[in-house]
Amino acid sequence: MYRSLLVGLTPGGISDAPARYAMALAKRARLALQGVTVIDPDRLTPGESVPPGGGAYKARRDHEMLEKVRAAATEMLAKFRDEAKSADLPCETVMREGDLPIVLATAAERADALVVGHGTGRSVAGEVAHLHVLHSILANCARPLIVAAATSGSSQTVVVAYDGSMHASHALQAFAASGWYEGHDVHVLTIHREPGAAEQIAQCAIDYLRTHNVTAKRHLDTPQSDVGQQILEWARKTQAGLLVMGAHGHSRVREFFLGSATHTVLDASEIPVLLDH
Repeated sequence: MYRSLLVGLTPGGISDAPARYAMALAKRARLALQGVTVIDPDRLTPGESVPPGGGAYKARRDHEMLEKVRAAATEMLAKFRDEAKSADLPCETVMREGDLPIVLATAAERADALVVGHGTGRSVAGEVAHLHVLHSILANCARPLIVAAATSGSSQTVVVAYDGSMHASHALQAFAASGWYEGHDVHVLTIHREPGAAEQIAQCAIDYLRTHNVTAKRHLDTPQSDVGQQILEWARKTQAGLLVMGAHGHSRVREFFLGSATHTVLDASEIPVLLDH
């Protein structure tokens, strides 16, 4: 059973989805919370060409902007502590500076899982590049990563996308270890070109979950043109409130194919996603 969650909080971010989702999980499972906000000066104030004599102006502007971000971060962390205190949950907070993905991944070593928002990195990396920030967090994080969507619902249905890979097995184990399945309707989805192989792969996941006293329903499907969208469609069909999946494929040959599926899910999922690799 998990005992603690680290939550990545973004000052001035698009939403407070990670804080809300982590708080809900913590209340349900009585978890200790750790909140961290990361100031990434290199992303917030990137180098740029300036006209002669403009260097001093840019330095002053960058300093003022970073001070505003630090003030917003201090306020956000205080609010997070107050909410945790109101819910009678243990909570610690910290502000750090450095490379956003590396700092978050390193800080996560002190918790059982890391929760970040769907838009993590968007304010500092842009509309498209923020996905690379999420991938970088995942690549460097030794703990399961939960990406909370802005519209996280309260559905007690979980879809586990399982392809038999090492990464999918790690995600399945992370989900089972969390203890979050209690009272949930769990579905195992296996997408494979060969029905016989799909049945064996899915059954492996179902048998493993059974050792944790989890009864899961099996769903088999053949791959379509966009596996990521196919997984999301199954999540919508079952009205899932959580999607569990491995982050990449089980061989370098399939890395691009399933890596693309991870990219699609991170970009378009409307529900929280638990990933491991």
